[in-house]
Amino acid sequence: MDFYDAHAHCIENQIGGFIIALEGEPHYGCSYNNSQVRSICKENSFMHVEYVTKDFNPTQSSVIKYHPRRERYSKEEIINDIRKKSPKIVIIDTLYNPFYHYGDYWEIVSSFKEVFFVLAHCGGYDIDDFIKIIDFNINVFTDFSLTQEYFGVLDNQAFLKIKNTMEYMLNNKKINRKILFGSDNPFYSQKKAYDYYFENGLIKMLNDNFLRLIDQANI
Repeated sequence: MDFYDAHAHCIENQIGGFIIALEGEPHYGCSYNNSQVRSICKENSFMHVEYVTKDFNPTQSSVIKYHPRRERYSKEEIINDIRKKSPKIVIIDTLYNPFYHYGDYWEIVSSFKEVFFVLAHCGGYDIDDFIKIIDFNINVFTDFSLTQEYFGVLDNQAFLKIKNTMEYMLNNKKINRKILFGSDNPFYSQKKAYDYYFENGLIKMLNDNFLRLIDQANI
């Protein structure tokens, strides 16, 4: 299984990708903090993604992760922190209700044309809103981690709105260039996600997208 996982919290079967740290509460025993992720990725040649807390901790990575719902920072605080840290890639959790509006994400990504963004989970219930941000901003990518499981897409018991929108995006020749494989492993099964995309002949496209993101971001 030669694939890159752009949204994972541990190493399983992927050959590369991002390993995302998690800090603060609630704490999950299967997750790593920033220091642990730096060490693990150094030993295994993966790209470590450091987590930004509500206190806007210093980071040592060119790829960082914001979680607006968990940390409750404002969009202005995120914009100021990105300006201060100057990362090459920013991953932002998009399961934002009730604290954000999807337009807040648009404002963040529009403020930094030189930074690449990955809108993790593609909005969940609000996936249709996030299509617009992905379509009209050349520096924005996404993944379907968590959304693909939570809404039953991998089990053929899907919330049809989500399933249909995912299929539209995966078949749209402009948008599908911005979709990355993400599993949210170990919270969800990496193999189950891989099998779904493999059976639909999409792994090569998702791999190419990840490699192009890394190349464009000059990492």
